[in-house]
Amino acid sequence: MSNNITISDVAEALGVSKTTVSRAISGKGRIGAATRKRVLEYIQEHDYKPNVIAGGLHSQRHLIYVW
Repeated sequence: MSNNITISDVAEALGVSKTTVSRAISGKGRIGAATRKRVLEYIQEHDYKPNVIAGGLHSQRHLIYVW
C-alpha cells in the first residue's frame, strides 16, 4: 500500500498554494527563496515522489504503446 504525499498535501501542510509547491519543485517561476527552501525541506523530510502519470496528464505528454 502506497502512502505517497501529493502536491496538494504539501501545499495544505505548509499553507501555500499548489502552484507555489510546483514552482519550488520545478525551480521555475517567481517564488521567494525562503518559501522554496521550506517546500524543498518539507518534501525531502516526507519522501515526496512525483506521480509520473499525473505529470504526464498535466503536461499533455502521453505514451503510446504499440503491440
